[in-house]
Amino acid sequence: MRENLDEQLRRAFAPIEAEEPMRQQAVRAVRAAAPAKHRRHKLRLAFGCLVLALVVLAGGGWYRYLDPSARVVVQADVPVELAVNRADRVIAVQADGSSELLTDLDLKGKEVGEACSLLYAALAERGQQPQVTVHCNDSQRRQQLQRRCGQGKASASQGSAAAQPQGSQSSAQQGREQSCISSGGCGQKTQIERRQGHAWQEE
Repeated sequence: MRENLDEQLRRAFAPIEAEEPMRQQAVRAVRAAAPAKHRRHKLRLAFGCLVLALVVLAGGGWYRYLDPSARVVVQADVPVELAVNRADRVIAVQADGSSELLTDLDLKGKEVGEACSLLYAALAERGQQPQVTVHCNDSQRRQQLQRRCGQGKASASQGSAAAQPQGSQSSAQQGREQSCISSGGCGQKTQIERRQGHAWQEE
């Protein structure tokens, strides 16, 4: 039945033949449509590559922001740890135990120096003298963070550095310093650097 219908259609349209101008017009239309389709394919491919590049760049930026490359530990009655990213921004704050110290402090997202200043001020109001320790595998970056967190240089060993703000020296340390001054020398050199109100000790 189907074959008979197809045969009847072919016989019905067999006498009809397109004229030459019509054929040429059809050929031109086909040729004009082909490059346009090719151009659309190129545009879609270029757009896809652009989106992929933006995703890669955005992913790298987020990794740089969220990756904690250093830790700053402020040791007081309640130790406070600041996780710092490669852009020197605080990305996480952690305090041991339950503490009201961080209730009124919004340190996350701030530059590490500003965050430390706010934290020191809050501790000073409570009469506490903090000791600051910087943990970072890169010694040069560790020294930079020390300066940002208190302006000075601290004793360092195995990827960490510890320092005390001025006014928190023990009586033994003060006696040793006085002995060095009076005798004109010590068996082991003690250097005190005072910068912007902080004293850092290096042995």
